[in-house]
Amino acid sequence: MTVPENIATDTVHRVRPVIDDLRTYILSQRRVGPVQPELEIRLCQNDTTSGVTEKAWLRLLSALDACADWSEKTDIEETVDFFYTVDLNGETVSIRTTRSVGKDGGVHCDHVNKQPVRQTFVSLTGCPSIAGRAKIVFSTEEHIDEGSLPGLTSTTQVRIKHRTSWLWGLWRFDMTKCWQGATYSSATQNRDNNFGTLYECEIELVSPKQYVDSHSNEYIALSLLMKLAGLLPPKCEVQ
Repeated sequence: MTVPENIATDTVHRVRPVIDDLRTYILSQRRVGPVQPELEIRLCQNDTTSGVTEKAWLRLLSALDACADWSEKTDIEETVDFFYTVDLNGETVSIRTTRSVGKDGGVHCDHVNKQPVRQTFVSLTGCPSIAGRAKIVFSTEEHIDEGSLPGLTSTTQVRIKHRTSWLWGLWRFDMTKCWQGATYSSATQNRDNNFGTLYECEIELVSPKQYVDSHSNEYIALSLLMKLAGLLPPKCEVQ
């Protein structure tokens, strides 16, 4: 693959160690266990503020909707993330329980311990009204059996999310509005009043194992950055 003019070659090299760690982890997991790897890009306003502004979010949403080449689109869905800690085998573990309603009308809950493994930041120039940085993160997600969790506990944070997703190959583009609070009640109140709304834009590789099997680390690093550059206005550069 040829590096486009709007992506700095040094940036590809900086992202490469994240991909190296991803591949090493996947190869080790084939011999060990079922923890799932995750690779994603998150847009950030600047060095200290994650997410994007409402105006930037609406511009990105409009651009994604205008494209006709998606293999699949998922309309707005509401999910609720409950964050809390539990004691598992003598160790304090952070858990995220995600509650959603399926197409069958049934309530589904997924319990996960997510751990960041390696991350890096890239700068975005030429599009200050959209975002100033992007964070590239390789994490692991271990699914926790519900039987090992307490029936009642206090939350440290609750996030209510309204998300629309577009799928292109093995890459998913997520546009999310989010409301949060220390409890479900406070998060619901913020949602209902549209107060403290957070606007998030993420790109995720939905099947890292399959992608790693098919491509080199250099290819994956550049492909990831090209997905990011393709989302942004033409004059934006990834550095």
